[in-house]
Amino acid sequence: YSNVGYLTIKLLIERVTGLSLRDAVARFIADPLGLTDTFVAETLDDDARRAQVALIRNNIAMRTADWQASEAFARQAIALAERNGDCVLRLNAQHRLAVALASLGDHKAGKALAQQGLAEAHTRGLPQIEVRFLDVLSTIAYFQDDPMSRLELTKQALSLNEELGDRRGQAIQRGNLGASWLALGELALGQRNLEECLRLARASGDRPLECTAVCNLSLLAFLQGEPVRAEALAKAALEAASAVEAHAMEVGALMYLGNAELCLGRYDRASQSFERARTLALELGLVLHHEAAAGLARVALFLRGLVVKAAYSAAPAAPAPIAPAIQAPTGTLPIAARAAERS
Repeated sequence: YSNVGYLTIKLLIERVTGLSLRDAVARFIADPLGLTDTFVAETLDDDARRAQVALIRNNIAMRTADWQASEAFARQAIALAERNGDCVLRLNAQHRLAVALASLGDHKAGKALAQQGLAEAHTRGLPQIEVRFLDVLSTIAYFQDDPMSRLELTKQALSLNEELGDRRGQAIQRGNLGASWLALGELALGQRNLEECLRLARASGDRPLECTAVCNLSLLAFLQGEPVRAEALAKAALEAASAVEAHAMEVGALMYLGNAELCLGRYDRASQSFERARTLALELGLVLHHEAAAGLARVALFLRGLVVKAAYSAAPAAPAPIAPAIQAPTGTLPIAARAAERS
């Protein structure tokens, strides 16, 4: 039995038939069979339930990186929760909206929503929701190239999760902390936290989180001058992301794979990886398509002999760590691994 499963079937039926579930059942099942007393009861008769449905739809949109739809459903949930007077439901929806706005590139609006939600959650004594807003702020700090703020926000979230005894939350924050340390060049600290994240993710069967950890371990190997290992880890992350249809994570894994292949002199493969990343990023509406295009440009420069490989090998173009995971039932933000070439 699964409420989410039933709701998913309902949404599929409505999308395919263009009818409400009630009308579809009547037209295709009840009426042809003469079942005059069979019908779908309309149970969503209050704003709280409608808000919950909007959040479930928001969840589906987030998992498929449809951020415009995610924003719309989050706004709908906020309005319904406000009308119902449910502050917890409203704050959860506000968190989802902040995630969507940040993912769409509106960092200022996302940050303002998250800061306001964090203050209110703290005042109301809602630490679980505090953690979620801290995650959004951490991710926005990532997008804005503010590693110190990201590190401090992640530490706060980890501390709250430890107080709550939330093991999954601790795993997420360990991964975020590892990515933060990598961005600051502290490879040993980054490795320690990423390996702990990976251990906890595998113990709980959290495949999306496992993908994130493996991707960042690929970056670690790249930074340690081990492109072969970086390539193997990026391939593993790509396979795992594809298996769970985490398409935004696929983009990040492809970017890491392209960089490793380029460093190994496998130009055709690197070009294919960057092109796949660019195409997928465009389909998902992610700004990473610019970074993938930059990867393709680097490949072209090598092929035309305009870049000396020895210089590149000495100072490889290291992509940034994967954007922090968002601790919520909805999964993660899209990856925002930048492949900015360093001279």
